[in-house]
Amino acid sequence: MIYESLPALLASKPLPPIILLFGEEDFMLDEAYSKLIQKQLKSDVSGFNFDTIDADNTSAEAVISMANAFPLMAERRVVSIKNFEKYFSGRSNKKNDAKSPFAKYFQSPQPSTLLILRTTASELNGLTSAVSNSKQSEKGQKKLASLKFPYDVLIDKAACLEFPKVYERDVPSWIARRLREKGREISPEAAEFLTAKVGVSLRELNNEIEKILIF
Repeated sequence: MIYESLPALLASKPLPPIILLFGEEDFMLDEAYSKLIQKQLKSDVSGFNFDTIDADNTSAEAVISMANAFPLMAERRVVSIKNFEKYFSGRSNKKNDAKSPFAKYFQSPQPSTLLILRTTASELNGLTSAVSNSKQSEKGQKKLASLKFPYDVLIDKAACLEFPKVYERDVPSWIARRLREKGREISPEAAEFLTAKVGVSLRELNNEIEKILIF
């Protein structure tokens, strides 16, 4: 299932057992990831129920073993994978890959585990817009049909959230929304000035916004 916003996903009780975060705006993706972790682990201070993994140095089999383990003195544990796409680079382009350790798990995930997958897979870019826009319904269906394993399965089985690229023309509007979320307003002219001064990196812009709010 594709979610259109982070608040909608955070409102899920409980959080879905598998969450796929993807998109070109890594700052927004990282921020969403942190909020999901905070929500799930806010009452667990042991640290024993949180595994963060980089696909470069942990096998798929080890990941599934962690995901199937039960939490220690808590309702749920979290297993987080960064660079998830690397498990599938160089593999065949079969529509489904039954040999992958992930295939069986995706069909029946451990309910006491929150598995968060973070990926920069380019084939997913623009998926939310293509699927949700009625004027692009045909394009959206073609894009969905073109997805290979594991993304064809995850779109159906997991909670999916995209963070599409914010283009330069839209950055001032992003700044205004960001400040509005924090209870502040900014004029269009000031937002344009901030963009010209800082650039279009959302991470750097957010740092400047935080400085402004402190001041």
